[in-house]
Amino acid sequence: MEISSIGLGTYLGDPGAAADAGYADAARAFAAAGGTVFDSAANYRMGRSERALGRAFRDLERASFFVSTKAGYLPMGDGVTAESPRAWFQRVLAGPGVLSPEDVVDNCHAMTPRYLAHQLGVSLQALGVACTTRNSSAPAWARPGSGPSCARPSRPARPWCGRAASVLTAAPPGAASGCRRRRPST
Repeated sequence: MEISSIGLGTYLGDPGAAADAGYADAARAFAAAGGTVFDSAANYRMGRSERALGRAFRDLERASFFVSTKAGYLPMGDGVTAESPRAWFQRVLAGPGVLSPEDVVDNCHAMTPRYLAHQLGVSLQALGVACTTRNSSAPAWARPGSGPSCARPSRPARPWCGRAASVLTAAPPGAASGCRRRRPST
């Protein structure tokens, strides 16, 4: 595969059906014009950007494109259900033991191995691709066809840390809510 010198990003936009269709159409047109690099992330448009790309990728040969995704920002809902971000966190992350509130840094970010593995599985499912690796000793979740079983991807429209702070820790209005590194308590 030849990597195009420009890629298609999927960060902003309304987390709705019209934008989903627009993203999928744009991805198809981009690929038809010779574009091969697609950028997304689990938190873009509440996970809808990855799902829209996944629909477009169904029409493409897997060897014809490169996709980059990211993990770490805390999802605050799935863009599909009407549940609150707090309920979503409890159902998808805390309840099954993927992530505890103590693992969350500055109320918006997590980098534990279990959480990152979970997020990779969610992204792979949404994008409809397998994780490819040249490392035969890669963990089981990184091998094609063996990712974790995940519910539909779940992401905030925008990864505002203040929203996460008030939702997950019930911080009072006006409480500090930026993505600032907290010092560990001693």
